[in-house]
Amino acid sequence: MTIPAPSIEKDLIAQFRRILPTLLPQVTVVSGREEARLGDLTIDLQLRLKIGKVEKSCLFEMKASGSPRLIFEAIGRLSIAKKRMPEAYTVVVAPFISKEGKQLCKEAGIGYITLSGEAWLQFDTVFIERDLGEKPANMPEAFSRLPGRLKKLPQELDLSKRIRQLPFPFSAKASRVLRVLLENPGQTWTSTRLANEAQVALRIALLVVNYLADKLLVKKERGAIALLKPQELLQLWAGEYQFKKFNRVIPYYSFERSFEEFLENLKLFGTPYQDRYALTLFSGASLVAPYTRVAEKYLYVLDNPQVWADLLKLRPVESGANTFLVIPFDEKVLYKPQRIQDVTVASNIQLYLDLFNYNDRAHEQADVLLKQAIHFPA
Repeated sequence: MTIPAPSIEKDLIAQFRRILPTLLPQVTVVSGREEARLGDLTIDLQLRLKIGKVEKSCLFEMKASGSPRLIFEAIGRLSIAKKRMPEAYTVVVAPFISKEGKQLCKEAGIGYITLSGEAWLQFDTVFIERDLGEKPANMPEAFSRLPGRLKKLPQELDLSKRIRQLPFPFSAKASRVLRVLLENPGQTWTSTRLANEAQVALRIALLVVNYLADKLLVKKERGAIALLKPQELLQLWAGEYQFKKFNRVIPYYSFERSFEEFLENLKLFGTPYQDRYALTLFSGASLVAPYTRVAEKYLYVLDNPQVWADLLKLRPVESGANTFLVIPFDEKVLYKPQRIQDVTVASNIQLYLDLFNYNDRAHEQADVLLKQAIHFPA
């Protein structure tokens, strides 16, 4: 289901107003109105903000995407609005904004805020800048939709200690090479191509390939690398991987009465969000190879979990949770996700890894998934 553009913008306005105190705790909203009229020009949102001792009227233009084209369009409208209301500060809001889009805003003297927690505001004596990191310019398309959002999560969500517990080659960086090989089992690679696709240093790629070659899982002939035994590699990785140990799982309570209602809610977020999350464990497997139904929902998220909790109207709980937001041990866990029934599901390889050691029922579901949905070349 695709939401018409006006509906997306109205939804963004509601979400932005709800989560602004979480995104920028130093900002207080004094007053506001939607669809503010400035002559014959309508601006999505006008808020009077208080930051410290400074109060400022701000005009916000909402965009469903932070691509340079849409940012340029927003800048044009806000520039006109600025002429009609010179005392106001103008801001673009989008789920996320590309590096080029951010630069366009700064050059135009226009602020920006993203729903993933990035911001750049500069007016009067106020200066706020939050940058959660950008993907490298040479990042291949396979990972181009997965910018590095995990670098500045709240301290209590830091996964660095968990990541160090993973043995080679199953650590966060090294396992990217395993992931690329398993998700593309029929391909032949050079070391450089493999390293680029996995987004790791060439040295790491070579170490992983040598490790796998010693175990006769890959072959190397005249610089060509090919996976020989994908199922054996998957089983080797699954034996070491533990979903609960290596990921950060945060419990919440969802008021949706059924899994189907939860899915319908996810569908409403549309294109701007579909690469920022993925269903996993039974939630994902039930859409790929149904075997057993479990009430709990598990969702990988690449942004600050509080943003997703607000978007999904989840309530944090210490007991009785029915929905779990999962900060992955590595953001490339969402490499090659699937779109099923208009929602995003982790790849079958990742679903298998998550299920394998989770519990007995999950192990049975992993076996069903392997038989019905994971097909390696003979």
